[in-house]
Amino acid sequence: MKYIISESAFSKTMVKYFEMRIDKWNLNWYNPTEEDDNGYEYEDDRRRVYYVGPLYDGEELFRYYDCDWFEDDRETCPLVSLEFGLYDDFNDMFSDLWYEPFREWVEKVIGLPVKYIER
Repeated sequence: MKYIISESAFSKTMVKYFEMRIDKWNLNWYNPTEEDDNGYEYEDDRRRVYYVGPLYDGEELFRYYDCDWFEDDRETCPLVSLEFGLYDDFNDMFSDLWYEPFREWVEKVIGLPVKYIER
């Protein structure tokens, strides 16, 4: 038997899955620590690491990269890079149809612009 589902209904299904997989109410982030040429450490505010749970016990889900993080003029920034487990999970469920709904979901949940989802 073949079922037909509208694009908007499918997008809503994906969003429900994102929210089931990522607890947006417990979504946290930090700026990774970097070291400059002189050996001084600093928090790199050009990127963020998102996770759920306590910092050292949390599952790292994705990273957000601002355009300033890239040395060259990258057309795909700002971008989100998913960890392999989450990426594989979404691909297994939705093939490659999840990119745009997830991009929109991330923009809505974290409130930062996203141009590209890194695969």
